[in-house]
Amino acid sequence: MRRRTAILILIAVMKTHGTYGQGMQQGGRSDRTIDRHWPDDGAKNPSAASVNWDGDDAVGLQFREHSPSASYLVPVKLLKLPPEARKEMQKSDKALRAGDIKGSAEHLEKLLDIMPDSAIAHNSLGTRYVVLRDYDKAVEEFEKAAALKPGYRLAMDNVAVTYCMQHRYAEAEPAAREALEIQPNAATSRYLLGSILVNEDKPTEEALQLLTGVREEYPRARLFLAKAFLAKGEARKALEELRAYVKSPQATDNGVAEAWLARLERELGEEPGKSTGRP
Repeated sequence: MRRRTAILILIAVMKTHGTYGQGMQQGGRSDRTIDRHWPDDGAKNPSAASVNWDGDDAVGLQFREHSPSASYLVPVKLLKLPPEARKEMQKSDKALRAGDIKGSAEHLEKLLDIMPDSAIAHNSLGTRYVVLRDYDKAVEEFEKAAALKPGYRLAMDNVAVTYCMQHRYAEAEPAAREALEIQPNAATSRYLLGSILVNEDKPTEEALQLLTGVREEYPRARLFLAKAFLAKGEARKALEELRAYVKSPQATDNGVAEAWLARLERELGEEPGKSTGRP
């Protein structure tokens, strides 16, 4: 169960702005474009890596079904990259798009040899290490990014998720709290901290409030709410959360959730499938 909940955290973090993130597999080709995060209203060509780049990937190497909005890009000229660094950036992006994660990481390493103080490049390199399952190096890169760029919430989110992938929830909690201190209303950070607390067997009021506040944006928050309510002996509330999750069009693992729901319905003597839209 712990392995499954950690995976659920990662998948939910990859889901932003109404898209579903993919790309955790090492290798394989995708024609999806890489999600970016730095705002810049002046960017004119979202798909041209030579024009707009920041490498600011969240853990999971987010991909979109369509080209990202220009508002999530920053022109390369604003990064003030020397020619050699720009070449490594372009090679890294090209390798990533081809599914060559190791090659993408190697080019980012070369970029950082040229520009060791680039927080964005450190964060991006960390995401490559996550896919390569070199988690210690990933955390090191994310922490370097956060140190170089105070207020870099995404880097701290990435630290928390990387620890969660290793079931190291006690270490993930302070990172998630730091991210939330940077931006208290950030839905991803609220989801992360709430789910981490539940995984630590801390179904506190804080955890319930955090998860309740993001369950519309992150339906999987309902699964953690259900687990928290069951731990508190509030089975009926857990049932409501599971039913709402199964009804959600964004629910992607209904096989697991429905089995859990069916078991709880039997235990409570409830009519199977009530209010879920299931046959």
